[in-house]
Amino acid sequence: MNPYLLERLPLELVTAILLLLPTKDLVRFLCVCKTWRDLIRDPIFIKKHFRYWASKANGYLLYKSGWLEQSRTFRLLCDKVPEQVLEIEIPFEHVTYEGVIVGSFNGLFCIADLYTPRTTIYLSNPCIRKQRFINFPIPDIPGIKHSRISEVLGFGYHDQTNDYKIIRIAYHEYGKWVEDHTSDDSFYVYEGVKSRVDVYSLNSNSCRRIEVDNFPWTVFQVTSGVLVNNSVHWMALRRDLKDEKFMIVTFHLEREVFQQISFPNYSNDDADLWECIGVLEENLSLFVFHDIEPWQTCHLWVMMEYGVGSSWTKMYSLCPYVGIRTAISFTENGEIILKAGKNEVLALHSKARDIQERQIQKKYEFNLVRYVDSLVLLNSDTKLVEG
Repeated sequence: MNPYLLERLPLELVTAILLLLPTKDLVRFLCVCKTWRDLIRDPIFIKKHFRYWASKANGYLLYKSGWLEQSRTFRLLCDKVPEQVLEIEIPFEHVTYEGVIVGSFNGLFCIADLYTPRTTIYLSNPCIRKQRFINFPIPDIPGIKHSRISEVLGFGYHDQTNDYKIIRIAYHEYGKWVEDHTSDDSFYVYEGVKSRVDVYSLNSNSCRRIEVDNFPWTVFQVTSGVLVNNSVHWMALRRDLKDEKFMIVTFHLEREVFQQISFPNYSNDDADLWECIGVLEENLSLFVFHDIEPWQTCHLWVMMEYGVGSSWTKMYSLCPYVGIRTAISFTENGEIILKAGKNEVLALHSKARDIQERQIQKKYEFNLVRYVDSLVLLNSDTKLVEG
């Protein structure tokens, strides 16, 4: 193949042809000629290529076992029929087996270690074997020992600016114990929260501190992968109200501000319900179930108009006849991946409402996030990992 002849083809024709080629082939074609190399590395081309293949190719679930399985391997599972198709070795020397997936967007996934201070976080594109190490500042809060600081991570993609951001929230709740002299008992009185928020931007390859006047939430999710309306979402409890309330905390990736979304009104449902955030057909959704009495009815709620509490709609209630313990992931083909009693893995189709068992993994805790091949990070200065 003569590079000189290839360079004489109209650029529009070359672009149209290259967009139709798989990611791994394009990486090989970087050496064909300078014109092709610059085109394939262009951010606009990378974005167009991902959108085309995301609509055509099979999607995958990126799967990592929990801390009990001492493995440095991630696995790719077919989205439609979750069967293992590929194993990916973690390419970072310093990541232990406690590494978890913070989130995955456009073929790029974010890894962190839950059991060490989160000063180093990793972005990786396993398809093209490129990665970036992000060194976050130590999450110090004046007057608070690090062992008493809680940390939360989020990862998201903002389409308009074509930027990927990692959010780290460090916070400490403070209060005091008060003795009840009438019963010789004591109770804890919440007084407030001290917090620090740091945001990393892939576009600028920099991390900066975001000033937050008030962060009154206790967040229950250490990581998040739910992205709706350009915002990352976490489950949380707001404690500075007269009556503590469970709700969803959001962080908008462009405005870089926190907001909150109230849960649906469960007054007509059973008590002691647990919620799992997901996305169904681009709408914020909740799968609501019993954690203590898993044999009872489960509910699927969808927010039809984002940010409008009154638009929460209960799509259906379901008595699954199996002991659902938690919801793990919402897939793009309309399934909710569930964990049931004795570590069974189930798939509930949101429209057909049928439940099927999935042979994914049954021994330990695990998480699932969406993954599609892409060229993201190809135009990064980070060197290729030798494979």
